[in-house]
Amino acid sequence: MASKAEHRATLVSAIESLCVSGLAPVVAGMGQAFGDFLDGGFIAEVKGCLERTGTCTPAAAAYTAHTAASVVPLDAKGPPALIFSGGQDDQVTAEQIACTVEFATTSGLTPQLCHGAGDDHFTVVTNRRDEAIAWGEAALAGDKLPACETVPVGDCTW
Repeated sequence: MASKAEHRATLVSAIESLCVSGLAPVVAGMGQAFGDFLDGGFIAEVKGCLERTGTCTPAAAAYTAHTAASVVPLDAKGPPALIFSGGQDDQVTAEQIACTVEFATTSGLTPQLCHGAGDDHFTVVTNRRDEAIAWGEAALAGDKLPACETVPVGDCTW
């Protein structure tokens, strides 16, 4: 079994040399999950920086500043945007959806938000697949975009 240092070296090498899609097989081959590489204390510090609560260390502040500076703006002249949300999703919260919509709107896009009240983080994809395909086909054809179930989006407080 490889040591933590060996796992770290393997992961750092993969991050520095592969595309994102190439990371999953590397991690899977190590017998690890992405969460095994995350430092819970650092995650809490980053969360403290983002939410302006708790501890925000200089390292976490530098990480959040770098991440914020690396965000690629959306192209307002690009294709329309569709966002699906699930009413039972406990991984992507309503506030995160609100912040995503705010980011898109600030970039000049007006995304269409479709909501599946009974969907969770995983079922929203399979349950809304046909809607997404119909929407994408209409967008590509330049046709009127199909309506979908929606809910009001709250405010982004980040």
